[in-house]
Amino acid sequence: MKEKLNILTSTCIPLPLENVDTDQIIPARF
Repeated sequence: MKEKLNILTSTCIPLPLENVDTDQIIPARF
């Protein structure tokens, strides 16, 4: 589960394919 989360965040930041995903990761991490 931890590995999948790392890959998702790493792939969502440089490649914002889903606005909802990036919007949830950016404010959640910062």
